[in-house]
Amino acid sequence: MPKIKTLKEPIVIYDKEEGYARGLLMQMERMHFPVSECVIITRLELLRQILKRPIELLIATDDVEALLPGHQIRCVVILSEGRAAHETSLFPSVYKYQSMEEVMNEILTIYSEIGGDAITLNYTNDDPKKIIVVYSPSSGLSRTMFAMALAKEYAKRVETLYLPFEAFTVENLMDGRGGMSDLIYYLREQSGQIGLRIQMMAHKEDHLSYLTPVGHYLDVNEATIKEFRYLVKELKENSPYDVCILEMGYFNRHVALLMNLCDQVYLPYENVSGEELLGTKVGEEKRVQAFHRALIHEGMSEVLQKMTAVPIPVDDVDWSQASEVLRALREDPWDDGTGWRRR
Repeated sequence: MPKIKTLKEPIVIYDKEEGYARGLLMQMERMHFPVSECVIITRLELLRQILKRPIELLIATDDVEALLPGHQIRCVVILSEGRAAHETSLFPSVYKYQSMEEVMNEILTIYSEIGGDAITLNYTNDDPKKIIVVYSPSSGLSRTMFAMALAKEYAKRVETLYLPFEAFTVENLMDGRGGMSDLIYYLREQSGQIGLRIQMMAHKEDHLSYLTPVGHYLDVNEATIKEFRYLVKELKENSPYDVCILEMGYFNRHVALLMNLCDQVYLPYENVSGEELLGTKVGEEKRVQAFHRALIHEGMSEVLQKMTAVPIPVDDVDWSQASEVLRALREDPWDDGTGWRRR
């Protein structure tokens, strides 16, 4: 569990619908927001009383805006019942009638910009985090499908994050919530709160969180080792994820250095024998061998100690059973042959 900096002043949620207010509180707790003191208020007279003291964050319906000026409130976010009210509000507003996750994503985005220095997510080292790179010098399809299958397998047991550092995708799934392009921007600016920002941007399916691909290939191609170091540090120290899987859809020296920062590297490749071409037998395994030689030539042979080549049968359509690696994880998810075990 994370150690979260205690806010000096309370968080207050005002809504006449108590069930809605409690739903917001539950969503905040799921996102590891510091809610050590949170007050839910449903009556206007009680709100008037609590406004006499300093408040860190006030989330309130738009019918109380006139009461708020002049009080000691670090950040106010209005729950608007009409989208048009956003333009006339004195304070930042979010549309109330959308999913609770969307509401909290918008609230935390506003708060991180206004009062974000009050948030400190400091996760303990009692539960070791594992950072995995999935890269293939050959088949991009095998790489992506294996990375997704690996993420889903880990997510059956622990909180898992999947980040696609993919330059080109078949379909851009950006939906306005941000994604890999925004994450790389935050890494470049070293703006802090990376774990919190990922939680605000991520799509979530049970225990699996993931970001959408970049909007432009240069966003990933121009990422530097400085940014990768910062990402690994934040994922290890300031995120709620037990396992983070980074799928690399391109390669340069920065990516090789990233591999050395991580705990495990998988190289999936299609298990085919190859064909004779210009007097040379060409196959996926040959590409893996060439990649190994390139790492040694670049003085990065230590990466090979973290690397596992994963042959993928080309006729295996059930990717949940795609390789011995996934089968081994299913039997013992915390001993994948690398010596890494979660306590």
